[in-house]
Amino acid sequence: MRATNILLIFGLLCSCSRPGQNDNLVDSGLKEEKPKSELPSGEKSKQANTTETTDNSKESIQVLLQFENLTLTTGFEEVWNDENYFAEVHKDTILIQLGLVSKISGQEYLLKPASSIGTIQIYQNYETSLTIMDEGPHVDLTDWTHYIGQWKELKIKDNRFKTLKYSNTDQEQFPEVTSEEILEATEKHLNVDSSRWTELAKQCTGPNKYPCGISISRINLKIILTDNKGITTEKYIIFEVPMGC
Repeated sequence: MRATNILLIFGLLCSCSRPGQNDNLVDSGLKEEKPKSELPSGEKSKQANTTETTDNSKESIQVLLQFENLTLTTGFEEVWNDENYFAEVHKDTILIQLGLVSKISGQEYLLKPASSIGTIQIYQNYETSLTIMDEGPHVDLTDWTHYIGQWKELKIKDNRFKTLKYSNTDQEQFPEVTSEEILEATEKHLNVDSSRWTELAKQCTGPNKYPCGISISRINLKIILTDNKGITTEKYIIFEVPMGC
């Protein structure tokens, strides 16, 4: 269970179309989980920290994701990390707050391992959360129940790899919960006046039944590095995905 507060978002520039679909995204904020790393707040990054590029969209911001013995180059359409965050070298975890238009499905990464690294394995999984919608504004129950997908290994070729693509069916995966459990979670986890949202929660006959919906709230990359002495370490890149309609 994540240790973050529920975020209540008002005044969105998007409108709800299909419950559970993650087409127009709204920032769901930062959540922490082991392993942890501090993520500065600030304006979206506009800094390009590398001269080498990937084949992602030309409109994307090229950035370096830096660990002590590995760097990755990729691009994002929009991120909300402080620009100095990508200039830092991180020990074992990088947390990225994606912007409203950012996509990471099928995104290419360029790897630059240190000479001491012998082999690299990369795995990806994702998590979904429940959101309660009200024609734009919505509440994301990101510290409640999640669907957590299995780790899937990504193919590396010429020090490059691409992230997985998720279908609408993937995005709508969620544990079986009752309408009573949804209402109880809404009342328990909201840290604001919840009357508006509990009334909406009462209308949810299931997690994918409007005004409730399910979408991806987090995507994780696990990187396993084995050095030339056979010592293995793990690194994580965690993407916080804006939820909503």
